[in-house]
Amino acid sequence: MKFSTPSAKLNSKSKQLLDLLPPGTQAGLAGISGTLKFPKHENVQHELSLTTDPYKKSIGIMDAATAKFQNAILRKYLFQNIMRNLVLTEPRTPTDSFCYLCDGGFEPTSNGLVFRLYGDFTIPYPAGYGFPLPRGGRTTIGEHSYLLPFLNLVGIEETAFAPTKRATTFRATKHVRGNFGANFELETGFDKSGNQLIRISHATNSWAGHIWAMNLACLDGEQIWEIEFSLSRRFGKNENCYLMLTTHDWGLDSLLVVSESEFFDTLLEGRNTDSAGGRT
Repeated sequence: MKFSTPSAKLNSKSKQLLDLLPPGTQAGLAGISGTLKFPKHENVQHELSLTTDPYKKSIGIMDAATAKFQNAILRKYLFQNIMRNLVLTEPRTPTDSFCYLCDGGFEPTSNGLVFRLYGDFTIPYPAGYGFPLPRGGRTTIGEHSYLLPFLNLVGIEETAFAPTKRATTFRATKHVRGNFGANFELETGFDKSGNQLIRISHATNSWAGHIWAMNLACLDGEQIWEIEFSLSRRFGKNENCYLMLTTHDWGLDSLLVVSESEFFDTLLEGRNTDSAGGRT
C-alpha cells in the first residue's frame, strides 16, 4: 500500500520533511494542522504527513471470500513538527517507521469498491526520556508512559469519481479541528466565461479562487466531492488547496481542507446543498 499526496500542487508541503527521512522516501498523505492535547499541555501540530517506508514493506493476509483482513502490518512514517522537536529534545528517540497492527477490508458499493482500515501501535515510552513542550520547553517522561499513534483510513476506487460542474454550498455547524470555526461557509459557482470558482467565508473574512479539478463520487448513502483549487490571499499570493466534502443520508456532512501553507487547514461538520438548493 503506497500513499501519495492528494494533489501534485501540494508536494511543497512534503519537501522539507523528505529531507529528514531515508533516501528514496516519496511524498505521502498530507494532514491538517491542529492541536495535540495532553492533560497539562497543548502542542500545535504542523507539517503532518504519513509516508511509505521505501525499505520495510507492509504485509498481511486477506480472506478472499470476505475481502477482510486482520492483524496486517503497515509500515509508515508518521511525521509532524513535534516529532522533529522530539528528536532534537531526546537524541535516543528511535527514527524507524511505525509498525501499525491493522484490521480492515474491501466493501462493494453501487459505484466501486471502498477500502477501510483501522490500526494502532502502542509504544512504551522509557522513563527519563525528554519530551518537548510548547514554546521551547521540555519535560521528563515518567513511569508507565506510552504513545498510541493510530490510523483510520478510507479509500475509494478511482473509477468511482467523475468530473462534475455541479455548484455546491457548505455551511459549518461544528468545529472539529483546524483554523476555522462553525461560522464558516463555502460556495462553488461559475464566472461569465464558465470557469469554476470557489469562495470561502469565515466571520468577516472572505477568500475567492479558481477550481482546476472537481470530481464527485456517488456511493451507497453518501457522496464525496474532491476539489483542487487555489485561493487568493493578501499581497497577491495564491495558496493551493485540496478539499474533500462528504455528504451523508444520515447525520452531519463533513468538510476537510488541506492547504499549502496550512492557513486554510480545517475539518468541520455541517450541511451541504447542491445548485438546486436540495440535499446532494
